[in-house]
Amino acid sequence: MTNLDHVPHHDISDEEKAADEAARHRAALPATANRPAVPPSTLNQHTSGASALEKPPRFAALQYPNFRLFWAGNFISVIGTMIHQTGQGWLIRDLSADPRTVTAVTACATLPILLLSLISGVVADRVDKRRALVIFNMIAGGLALLLGVLVWTHLVQVWQVMLIALASGTLVAFEIPMRQTFYVELVGKNALGNAISLNSSAFNVARVIGPMLGGALIQGVGIDGCFLVNGFSFVFVIIGLAMMKLQKFEHSHTPMRMLWIWRGIKYVKVHSSILGICILVSAVSFAAMSYASLLPIFAKDVFKREATVYALLFAFNGVGALGASGLLATQRTMRHKGKRLFLGALIFSISVFAFAFSPSVPIACGILIVTGAAQLTMLITANTLVQTLSPDHLRGRVFSIYSMMFLGAAPFGAIFQGLVANALGARVSVGIGATLAGIASIIIFLRYRGLWKEA
Repeated sequence: MTNLDHVPHHDISDEEKAADEAARHRAALPATANRPAVPPSTLNQHTSGASALEKPPRFAALQYPNFRLFWAGNFISVIGTMIHQTGQGWLIRDLSADPRTVTAVTACATLPILLLSLISGVVADRVDKRRALVIFNMIAGGLALLLGVLVWTHLVQVWQVMLIALASGTLVAFEIPMRQTFYVELVGKNALGNAISLNSSAFNVARVIGPMLGGALIQGVGIDGCFLVNGFSFVFVIIGLAMMKLQKFEHSHTPMRMLWIWRGIKYVKVHSSILGICILVSAVSFAAMSYASLLPIFAKDVFKREATVYALLFAFNGVGALGASGLLATQRTMRHKGKRLFLGALIFSISVFAFAFSPSVPIACGILIVTGAAQLTMLITANTLVQTLSPDHLRGRVFSIYSMMFLGAAPFGAIFQGLVANALGARVSVGIGATLAGIASIIIFLRYRGLWKEA
């Protein structure tokens, strides 16, 4: 694994050098501001120095108190988000039977990521992440409560859902690089892979629990209950952030320059492995990942069932993802990352194709387990590779490029899937997308052969 931090230094101003140094200092804070509950020397006392480095403890990230607080609060909040998404999918299907409307809401939620990710990367490298995350979560909770009130008062319309989705997507565009690069400040680089896997495990437990709770709320209370519960769930992540014991944030005392975006772009261009990862996740996101936004259409129009089956499809997809992320979290080290990335992308594409033409709900649920497992294996591996291959002072900008290409492709993929589904049906639309994703995965790995060799 190489660290190509060789953007020419004669092109860097003194103020940017100072800002970079502050970013490097913050990345080293876990060693002094957030000591593990069990010292690493104690955890590895029966091993030699070399073998201790090779075999870190299981769940190493949970040894850090600040990470535990963030992980627990975020877990509850993500359950609320999954409940919200379940309710939103069913709400849009009730307001309009047109698949283009369903996918348009997805496009509204993800389009800001494409437009704002590069700017958000610069912000993530320069601001107090904890304070920013508190503000973002407060606003996100308010938006969820607003949608709940609109549904409760029977005033909700499609354009309002789209507008709230657009506002939420804007928050997410800034929140993703902020949250992902915050892990390094909480646990350091050695436990970063474990932190990402544990976070994905929590996310996927929520993907199982959230849709079930969402389906129950829709049947028992009404769709408005999904949004109101989500609004209050943000309180827990805010409390977790407030309880952290962090060193005082040291500002770099230099103004943010939007031109600094180009340093992140230059780094990605010269680092072929990161560039290959970004292109891969962008292609797969565009072609195949919008299958999830069409699950309400599959439940109601393809399988002729109600909200409980929609929640079931969503939940089984989460079961597979949970299994994969849990397995990765228990591993001391993540090996053969390049091979995992390729096989995850290929198996994901094949399983989405199989789901598209599944003849019954039980078979569809079984296939979705494989789909969820392959998708999360690919995404966790890609995330870990991008962050560990990035230098400390550029990590926010590099990750924002990754986010832009991964999540920014989603609105165009959603629009594409919606148009094809409207013309040819949901099965054909998802099948075509899965085929394109599989072909793209093979071509990209043939072009960027070095990816296969990433350890």
